[in-house]
Amino acid sequence: MDNTPTQEARQNRLGEQGNTLLGMLIGLVIGLGIALAAAYFIQKNPPTEKTNLRTPELTTVPKVNPDGTVSSEIRDPNSPIQNNKPKMAEKALEGNVVPESTPTTSEVKSAFIYWIQAGAYADKSMAESQKAQLALQGLQAKISEFKSDTQVVWRVRLGPYNELQDLSDDKRRLDSSNISYSVIKANKP
Repeated sequence: MDNTPTQEARQNRLGEQGNTLLGMLIGLVIGLGIALAAAYFIQKNPPTEKTNLRTPELTTVPKVNPDGTVSSEIRDPNSPIQNNKPKMAEKALEGNVVPESTPTTSEVKSAFIYWIQAGAYADKSMAESQKAQLALQGLQAKISEFKSDTQVVWRVRLGPYNELQDLSDDKRRLDSSNISYSVIKANKP
């Protein structure tokens, strides 16, 4: 007997190697088809809320007093926390716990930033003229460009100011010079 593989056996082995790759490809196509069918079904039939169903009624557990009697009073779920507060105060007095201090109004930082806008112009030369007029009053202004969908606007602004009280001196100067202005309030970046 000859141990060399026959031509027919070699062809069978080559056919088996291709079947694994073909099986993975078919499985991938079937899985993709199922996913697409599920997505199509969900899109055409979105889940809806059932309006005729009632929510289950929650039963209340009666309060059992330490003497064993039952009362119809509803127990406060926060009572263990509230009972703990005096103990925390006693520990703070002993020096074991540092009590938290509430910040004063001067310590609270504003979440806003303020500007004084002395004008908005479509022509940059007019904005520069307004800036020069403010400089004669001793106010340093900035010109910023704002682009909208249809045009460019040049804004003449004083600031920024961190607090609303910081505006008062510059507002007084503008009022005494009869220059109209607007106060702009914006979120801090």
